[in-house]
Amino acid sequence: MATIIKKFQLYGPKNFIIFSFIEIGRLVRRFVLKSFSQNKEDLIIEKILGYKINSYIDIGSNHPVKFNNTYRFYLYGAHGINIEPNLSLIKSYQQIRPKDKNLHLGIAKQRGSLIFYQLDPDVDSTFSQKQAMEKVRSGCVLLNQYPVKTSTLKNIFLKYFKNKKLDLLSIDTEGYDYQILQSNNWRRFRPKIICVEDNTLKTKKFLLNLHYSLKVITTNNSLYLDENP
Repeated sequence: MATIIKKFQLYGPKNFIIFSFIEIGRLVRRFVLKSFSQNKEDLIIEKILGYKINSYIDIGSNHPVKFNNTYRFYLYGAHGINIEPNLSLIKSYQQIRPKDKNLHLGIAKQRGSLIFYQLDPDVDSTFSQKQAMEKVRSGCVLLNQYPVKTSTLKNIFLKYFKNKKLDLLSIDTEGYDYQILQSNNWRRFRPKIICVEDNTLKTKKFLLNLHYSLKVITTNNSLYLDENP
């Protein structure tokens, strides 16, 4: 009850009603369909591939269960890498998903650090100052901002999937998806399927040029399949 009151105070009556409908839909998907993604992306991924995911890298993984593109696969025995710059959220992974490798980290075009803008709702948190301020103007609350170490997608592959095939790459970073895609060595490391929140034309062209085909667009994400044998 305290959480509900807090959400009502933060969002106001109108946004609280929207939040409530979203939560009801999430619970229906979770307990009826066993889907934990925001728009059934986990079920769609299984349908596209024809098999259950065995490995994944989830960048901007946010909550270990809620609106999560990889938790369904974890429940069925898959393991992977979860990367999340929100320190409080990544700590929860250690308890809920201890068989995964859980990294408090950001992914960028180069190693270094970036300022992370922690917002409420936490799904809107971002490394983009511009996007953070836009979210605040639209009703989000800026809770904190702090530096987070960054690495590249190429280095994540080198460290954890150097000699392994990756089934799923999921990217949801509120404004940094394209930069993350640019940070990989695509000649060497090619996940079978990519779920990316960024639906912009430049991201689409980037992946099509890499011989990925656009299979599905949901409300929030685009799913690309590697067409290379």
